[in-house]
Amino acid sequence: MKRTPVILSLILMLLLATCLPGPAMAAADTPFNLHTVVLTTNEKSALVDNQPVTLPAAPRVEQGVTLVPLRFLAQTVGMDVYWNQEAKTVTLSVYDQEIDLTLNSTAAMVNHQPYQLDQAPRIIDGVMMVPLRFIVSAFGAGVDYQPQTHEITLTIVPPAPPPPNQPPVARFSVNKTTVAQGETVIYTDQSYDPDGDKLIAEQWTGKKRAFFKPGQYTVSLQVEDSRGNWSQQAQVTITVTNTVLMDEVTYNLQNPIPGEPLDISRLKASQLPELSPQRQDGTRTLLMSNSPEKITTDGILYMDTVAGPVRLFYHHTNDSTVDRQVYVVAANPNSYPVNITMERQATAGPGDPMSMGRAGTSRFLQQNSVMPQPPIQLPPGQSINLCQADVPPGQTVHGIFDLNADAPVTYYFITVSAGTTGPLFDLPLLPPDPLHTRGTFQQCDRRLALTVPGGKNSRLILADGKSDPYISGKNAADNTTVTDKGNYGVLYELDLTSGTRVGILANARGGPFAGAMRFNGQTFNVPSTDGVLANPDRGAMVGVLMPNQPARLWFMPPSGSHLPLNLLFIPF
Repeated sequence: MKRTPVILSLILMLLLATCLPGPAMAAADTPFNLHTVVLTTNEKSALVDNQPVTLPAAPRVEQGVTLVPLRFLAQTVGMDVYWNQEAKTVTLSVYDQEIDLTLNSTAAMVNHQPYQLDQAPRIIDGVMMVPLRFIVSAFGAGVDYQPQTHEITLTIVPPAPPPPNQPPVARFSVNKTTVAQGETVIYTDQSYDPDGDKLIAEQWTGKKRAFFKPGQYTVSLQVEDSRGNWSQQAQVTITVTNTVLMDEVTYNLQNPIPGEPLDISRLKASQLPELSPQRQDGTRTLLMSNSPEKITTDGILYMDTVAGPVRLFYHHTNDSTVDRQVYVVAANPNSYPVNITMERQATAGPGDPMSMGRAGTSRFLQQNSVMPQPPIQLPPGQSINLCQADVPPGQTVHGIFDLNADAPVTYYFITVSAGTTGPLFDLPLLPPDPLHTRGTFQQCDRRLALTVPGGKNSRLILADGKSDPYISGKNAADNTTVTDKGNYGVLYELDLTSGTRVGILANARGGPFAGAMRFNGQTFNVPSTDGVLANPDRGAMVGVLMPNQPARLWFMPPSGSHLPLNLLFIPF
């Protein structure tokens, strides 16, 4: 039989890859190098840059179509190859070029456009063979055939590699660079990515809706794209004049954003007259596990047996040197089944104590309108794990669970080092620390009704132990009386009305505070930034009472923060 040499400039072969049925093949290290390949039909010997190689299968001509082995070509030129075993398809790609072939099918795709092959790719003697002319046509190759020597020279210009990825560009403008105090600054973000990558994050410095002291302020912006590249800073300088359009309190009342921090020093919050709401306590029982707050060894943190609506509340820090776990478990001590309904739940962590208190409270308040889950029937003598929290050393976890059981259930808060096996209920009860609280408290839901007077500023004090009493309960371990100083775990529901328009501000009076509230169906952090209210002259916007329109506010003192909290009512 006559042998036909085939000479290929491997600029063409870059656009080929190979694959036998099996996993994806790795690409060569240096694609797009120019090579010369000499193939001879019906022979496994070949030359690559004048170096002899052995092919997995010999090229052949069938019905006028030249078939070549894909694996040899891919290994030579370095294409990305993916074999889909289920669909029996091969995808060959390099840069922005892509070919999709289907075994035993003449239908193909070139750059997502349909293409018809003269002959289908086939597996011959365990090697996938593909039509050479299809590859040439698909990528617009030049063809030179010499009938005297039976040489076929194929040349194609390879696609240029994409340019190096460029970082995004931060850009913004403001409506005015010189403003009065209390004048709104409008920012227009014009950031973009030269490569078309998605912008996924932005970082502002010095950005404020309005400024309330004269001077020059630099506002900067950086943006991040989906490849993790950050832009250079874009900066604009804003000059604030001595002219006062609005002070900070008035501006926020007129342009309220829930949770926005502001300077309230001019209000003299501690001197405002106190309001006395009507109070109605609910029937839910609180089981609190917060002592010992810092856990160092395995044991039961707290346990008690209660029936009916219950709130399980834990806040613990891993003070050991090993990874730990905190479990919340419900056990049925009865001789009959118990139905337990999970009404809402929220967990946070691991993280720092104050941030986890804020996050857990926020997630809990967001579930005010969530429908309860279907009841779980717990057989006699059985238990169920309600929560497992993993806690690295030095980190804090927090959880709040509202449940309802139609019979007594024993609830456990347990800590063990990670990987511990064995019966948890046999662990010892850990002693409490002298600073924090654990215990069982009745009536942990507190509903307040208040008509806010117009004409003068006033305040409502929450969780101070005087105007708003602390809840008291029992430590089930020794039946001693305990007090929940700060009313942590107490859910406040405030029904508010007023005959005039009144702004509501939050003002922490006991020390650093980072919490959350829900006002008229919207949940937000207090303050809305990642910071805290640490100065009694600082406050945060809550919302606005409109004349004769009832409003509802939910609040739970956040673990890790300091109480009391004042709600300031400012008519305007």
